[in-house]
Formats: sequence, structure tokens, C-alpha cells
Amino acid sequence: MTITNAGGGGLAGLTADIEYTAGQPVGWLEAIVTAAEAPSTLEVAATAGALAPDTFTARVSVSAPEATNSPQDVTVIFTPRETQRTGESASR
Repeated sequence: MTITNAGGGGLAGLTADIEYTAGQPVGWLEAIVTAAEAPSTLEVAATAGALAPDTFTARVSVSAPEATNSPQDVTVIFTPRETQRTGESASR
């Protein structure tokens, strides 16, 4: 996902934080911003690992300290298949 600055001034200090849905396993999602200043890209990767086939949800919040509309949230829904449980990852 591309992160841009449509407003004036700089957009620096970008971070990505993950919040997992209550009661669900944690640690199956990785989220990074490729640069601390816009333009940047948010990259997410989900790893099935030992997760049972089910549907898992997390929220990734992208923040910038001086942005008036910060944070911006992205919901990630991951449904591993039986064949993904060998440690393969799915990314987008």
C-alpha cells in the first residue's frame, strides 16, 4: 500500500503498529513502512506457522506524529489454508 502526503509540509516519522483481535493468536502478522517519510510503502506479511485453519483479524495503524489525520488504520483478514501451515507466508 502506498503512503503519500496530499497536504502541505512534510510527512515524517511514519510507523506501523499491529493490534490483534482479542482472543486470537498474536505474532502471525508483520507490518513495516519502507521509509520513515512519505512517499513510503506499507508492507504486510502473514505467516500461518502453527495457526489452525480459521480466520484471523488484525488492525495495522500507520501513524505520523504531525499528521492531523493520524493514525490511519488498515484491517487485515487472514485465512490460512491447510497447505500454508508449513511455514509459508502470504504477503500483499
